[in-house]
Amino acid sequence: MDLATVAAEDEYTNLREYVKQYHRCMKKGNVHTSTRWYIGLARDDVNSEFKWRYNLKSGEPAQCHYENFGDGKTYWGPNHPPGNAPGESQMNCVFMIAGTDFDKEEAFFASRCDYNENSDIGFVCQQRRTESQCEITETTTQVTLTSTTAGDGGGNCKVPDPTLWGNPATDCLGFGKECQIDKDLADQYQAYTREPGTQENEMPTWYTATDYCNSLGWDLATVADSTEYDSLREYVMQYERCMRKGIPTGTTFWYIGLARDHETAPFKWRYHLESGDSKHCPVEKFGDGRPYWGENNPPGSSAGDKERRCVYMRAGHEYDKNKAYFASRCDYNENSAIGFVCQKKRVKSRCGENNGGGGASTVFVSTVLALPLILL
Repeated sequence: MDLATVAAEDEYTNLREYVKQYHRCMKKGNVHTSTRWYIGLARDDVNSEFKWRYNLKSGEPAQCHYENFGDGKTYWGPNHPPGNAPGESQMNCVFMIAGTDFDKEEAFFASRCDYNENSDIGFVCQQRRTESQCEITETTTQVTLTSTTAGDGGGNCKVPDPTLWGNPATDCLGFGKECQIDKDLADQYQAYTREPGTQENEMPTWYTATDYCNSLGWDLATVADSTEYDSLREYVMQYERCMRKGIPTGTTFWYIGLARDHETAPFKWRYHLESGDSKHCPVEKFGDGRPYWGENNPPGSSAGDKERRCVYMRAGHEYDKNKAYFASRCDYNENSAIGFVCQKKRVKSRCGENNGGGGASTVFVSTVLALPLILL
């Protein structure tokens, strides 16, 4: 692939639409007023002309003066392109500004090639072109938007790459209609198959998952009643469907905020309130007091159970949701497949309710679907 190039107005429109959707995904729907992206336009030195740089699918490298590329239209910002004045001698590489409050007709700005001048310039890669587009006025758009059909399976869940954070194959909430995640759920939860920025073989433990959620000002997910439980399971199903490109897996595994201090201690939900208070609440006293223990769980205090102090939840269309909680070691991802779900801090404790009916829930399943965006 190459840095993105722009040969025609429809390509430019598609490129800007892509970065808008990508950024909305990464920021959980909160689109910034402006973003910056390196593109494949540059000059060799202060005495050279700006040219688009790219490769053809045939393997042939190509360069083309911006006035001769496609329809020849560029979108220079004020006082650009730079000349050869002393202050402009190093302004040889170009980024594009996009966003809701920026004039798309004045969006190309040159800067130094070896320095990210405001530490927030990303970049966009593009598939290689079939034709050079140099001195061609009629073009076929090479930058295309992903189009999918919503439904159960069969969609093309395109995960954006490169990403602003983490690993796009595991950490992004998705792209395209097939990857829609319920708006209220996306606001309440964020799932990870591993910690953003870690290597593929660095699987999370219950400890590291807790620390990462806390670093966001969130907690590992907790469950106070059946409504919250159904919401959590619906969220991870939608998340997994997105990550698996519309093909649901049989069983998935997710650390939740349930643990005990030692082998003879009771299992307690661990969480924080928006007020800042830290809470530990026994399972039977939290919300409606219902746990969803799997077979041979919760563990006791026998020798084989001593280290089983932290809990993960099994989910998926093949697994009984009433037998989904399993205790394991806190410092080891026992099947190298356990992810984790972070949840926003609670407004109220829910500890001591034990009302059998769940009471008012803090999580609701919305019928409105929206692309989330993620972000960190």
